[in-house]
Amino acid sequence: MLNVTLNSDKQITGVFAGDLVAAHDAGIVFARDTAMVPIPDLFDIGITTNSGYPLDLNLYQCGKGMSAAEQVVRQGGAIIMAAECSDGIPEHGLFREMLRAADSPRALFDAVLNAPETRQDQWAAQIQAPHPTESRGVSIFRFSQ
Repeated sequence: MLNVTLNSDKQITGVFAGDLVAAHDAGIVFARDTAMVPIPDLFDIGITTNSGYPLDLNLYQCGKGMSAAEQVVRQGGAIIMAAECSDGIPEHGLFREMLRAADSPRALFDAVLNAPETRQDQWAAQIQAPHPTESRGVSIFRFSQ
């Protein structure tokens, strides 16, 4: 296994190779120690993006920014996601199908949680439907289709 960490200029800052678990764990420790800042408490509101084009191309991609914000927003807080989503909801994969099959965020969450097996695109759908006891999620999308 070979992984690298990058800085904001896309320069390699660390190389982690060898045993899958050991190298991955070493990369996690390095990234946490060099690229993360501890916060004293969780926030009421988190504002996030996917770093702009092309990373905010569609709703599927937004799960990454939402997942990151979820780590620093308290239960009952709000996450504001800003993304262009010029590609809307992607046609490929099962993400669109999972969203359309559920009539509420709770139904989507329950469908993912109770599925008999892991499905393609499940993670992105799960991130879009936070746990039903949490009241998070204000999303700002501009669909330019």
